[in-house]
Amino acid sequence: MSWKLDVEVIVNGGQTGVERGALEAARVCGVRTAGWAPFGWRTTAGNEQEALSGLGLIDMEVNNRSLRLQRNATSVGLTIVLAEHFEQSGVREALRAAAQVGRFTLYNPTVGAAKDFIEAMGIGGVHITGPSELTQPGAQEAAYLFTCYLLRGEAYCG
Repeated sequence: MSWKLDVEVIVNGGQTGVERGALEAARVCGVRTAGWAPFGWRTTAGNEQEALSGLGLIDMEVNNRSLRLQRNATSVGLTIVLAEHFEQSGVREALRAAAQVGRFTLYNPTVGAAKDFIEAMGIGGVHITGPSELTQPGAQEAAYLFTCYLLRGEAYCG
């Protein structure tokens, strides 16, 4: 069964892994993407200015992951963290950043639970984050599929 979830924007920093998978899925599904990219456009894949600016991201003016996570969380109503382990790099930091700016958070929700929450709360923008592809191999594809299912109820939007 497919649907069209009324989300205006998917936001994150564009790091390889969960963040990149979510942004790429959103674009294919026709949802706007935005966010604050790592300082100097640096991801675990190197300098990715062209790819990240093409996804609507802005380069951070300082090298401060906590501040970047806070800015991305502040710009929307919900942070979804997709990670195999709570202890993974940046997972606790992402949850803490969302809490510090008073945003709702969901940790590893099912697509159905996330969709129901977004609809019930009238949330128009979602920050989807989690480990890099280097930290959690396969995270990018898993986040892509999760985001497609969340936005359109099907594995591939395009």
